[in-house]
Amino acid sequence: MAAPIFVSQCSLSGLQPSLPLQWPTPAQTPASPKKSYRSEYRYAWGAALANAQQVLTWTELSEFDLLLLLVDFNGMRPVLAQLLGWESGRGWEPFDPLSFFLLVSWQIANRWRRSQVLKNLADERYADYAHGFGFREGVYPNPNHPDKEIIFRKSCTLESPTNIHPIGHYIHHIVQSKQNNLHGVHTGET
Repeated sequence: MAAPIFVSQCSLSGLQPSLPLQWPTPAQTPASPKKSYRSEYRYAWGAALANAQQVLTWTELSEFDLLLLLVDFNGMRPVLAQLLGWESGRGWEPFDPLSFFLLVSWQIANRWRRSQVLKNLADERYADYAHGFGFREGVYPNPNHPDKEIIFRKSCTLESPTNIHPIGHYIHHIVQSKQNNLHGVHTGET
């Protein structure tokens, strides 16, 4: 039977030697032209992976927290930079698009409003998330700042998926695909 083999290979202990899973960058995707950011996502849980007993306790985590620990998202940066239309490394220094991707994903996973996720990002209680997303202490997105991020506008919500920024649309597509897969709906999209 293939089921016991599949289960053993896809268990946390079976996956541990392959962790973190690397997010693949599609072939022909150019690197981000931006070479520096106001935040910088880096996979932050490498030390925890070496402790098999600690990895086995991850079954108690939320799906979002588990995803943060299992996946190194660095391969997604060029895709997000391309979706943002960045063609030059010149000009303003933005936040890392992965920091925003994870921040908006955290917002969606917790069903928070934009104001709540920004408040929580700066809250000491959530410092591990801010660090994991790549934000430096005290350097967070501020929607009231004149140089506000174009990624995090009020239109970047799931209530208005046709008016959202490409990163918001990308996140919406991922969430929608997951919901459709959970309910057995095939959309015909890849």
